[in-house]
Amino acid sequence: MKKNGLLNPLRYICLICVFGLGLMSIVGSGGGGDLYISPCFPFPESWCTPSPAENIPPKVTYNYPRNQESWIPVTTTIRVHFSEEMYYASITSSTFFITDNLGNPVEGTITYNEDGSTLEPLEAIFTPYSELDPNAIYNATVTKGVMDAAGNNLEYNFSWSFITGPKGIGIWKATSLTDVPPAKSKYTAVWTDTEMIVYSGDTGACYDPITDIWYPISMVGAPEKRYGHTAIWTGSEMIVWGGAKWWIFAYGP
Repeated sequence: MKKNGLLNPLRYICLICVFGLGLMSIVGSGGGGDLYISPCFPFPESWCTPSPAENIPPKVTYNYPRNQESWIPVTTTIRVHFSEEMYYASITSSTFFITDNLGNPVEGTITYNEDGSTLEPLEAIFTPYSELDPNAIYNATVTKGVMDAAGNNLEYNFSWSFITGPKGIGIWKATSLTDVPPAKSKYTAVWTDTEMIVYSGDTGACYDPITDIWYPISMVGAPEKRYGHTAIWTGSEMIVWGGAKWWIFAYGP
């Protein structure tokens, strides 16, 4: 449309101006010259909205042994699971440590996998150099010095205690039956250092003894159905070898 023989510049106008790092557009409505100002056109406005700084402190969501749990094996490791990814350099012998009931420190190593390449990337593990004393009280502490990947510290020191059992004597505990794999003969089982993987030749599952949870393993790309196979753990993978195929026979008189 023309006005007084001239094109109306407020109709169908789309001007984009770039000033430094800012963007502004003026878009004509095409009907009467009404203007709409968008700070980010032609991009979504969410692109120009800075993300707020992450300031939620991390939490300890699980620990093993549990607080005041008894009959703990003298060969145990001590574990803490966090609510989010942690800054690995903050988890040290001064922020995660074990002491006996007299306050003497337990010597050991601390591992935390920050890159997510293990089954439990959010878990810090304290492994004593030697067996703990039998029938003894131990105290574990995670201090406010540990921080998440965004630099937020734990809100407060997290401490708990546990009691070891007699050396060489353990106890049996029933596992959860929720999501347990179907009953079959000739399962193989391997231990990954954190979980047990069972495989029957056509199905399988992982069991975490700390959380007492079963969950299925992927069967994508799995070998043909079989029985009588063997399985070993390499340190990072389970290898299944051998076995016989399932045979189905039909009989008709």
